[in-house]
Amino acid sequence: MGTRRALAATAATLALALGAAVPAAALGGAPAPSVHAVPAARSHRPGVEHATVVIANFMFHPMRLVVRPGERVVVVNRDSVVHTLTATDGRFSTGDVPAHGTRAIVAPRAKGTYHYFCAIHQFMTGTIVVR
Repeated sequence: MGTRRALAATAATLALALGAAVPAAALGGAPAPSVHAVPAARSHRPGVEHATVVIANFMFHPMRLVVRPGERVVVVNRDSVVHTLTATDGRFSTGDVPAHGTRAIVAPRAKGTYHYFCAIHQFMTGTIVVR
């Protein structure tokens, strides 16, 4: 694969990961890279309310999660390395979420927008909106 085609495929992969549509022409005729969507989930069991953030491919899915005040947020790590979900202001943190492991946090009780990141891989970021 030529350098130009490799760069186009890399850009297309990033665009797809961010949820953007990528025209086939942008891929130089190459098939579109496969990116698996990882939806947030809410529990369907009566009496159990929680939202889910999935860590996959060094990204938080979804990158913006809307929850209720004090709602439990389950963090599932599908990567093969340790990550964290840590509020930039220190209000909450999962601590280390082991590879293929799960941890939980409780969303703040005050309504607002809370930014977070992985303390180990600081380029990984996301937002929890409490409404």
